[in-house]
Amino acid sequence: MASREPLVLLPPSEGKAIGGTRLFRPASGAFRRLGGPRQTVIATLAGAVAGGDGSRLLGVRGPLLERARTAVDELGAGRARGLPAWQRYTGVVWEHLEPATLDAADLARVVIPRPTAGAPPAATGTWWCRGADPSPAGRP
Repeated sequence: MASREPLVLLPPSEGKAIGGTRLFRPASGAFRRLGGPRQTVIATLAGAVAGGDGSRLLGVRGPLLERARTAVDELGAGRARGLPAWQRYTGVVWEHLEPATLDAADLARVVIPRPTAGAPPAATGTWWCRGADPSPAGRP
C-alpha cells in the first residue's frame, strides 16, 4: 500500500554545493524512468552551449556562466559528479529545512521539481528528484 504521508515539494535553490561523490547517471534516483529523456536533454543542451556563449540559454552571466558551462560540458561528456539533492542545494529554504536531520523515509517524501535550463517545454519534469537522489551541479 502506498504511503498517505504528504509529499513536500521544495524548490531547487540558486545556491548549490559544487563537486560530488560519484559519477552522475541520468537513470539514477527515484525517477530513473526519466533516464532516456534526461540523456536527450543533456545532449541537446551540451550541443547548444558548445555552439555559443550559452548566457541566455543557461540564464546566467559572469562567473556563474563559466561554472554553468563547465557543468553542462561535464554532463555531456559523462563526467558530472552527483551529490544527494539534500546536500546539493544550499539556499535559505534548504538551510531552514535542516535536511541533515531527516531520516531516509523523510528524505524520500521530499520532491524537488527542478526545471531544466534551456530545455523545450516537453522536457519539463525530466529533472525532478527526491531528497536523497543524486543531483548534478549546474543549471540542468
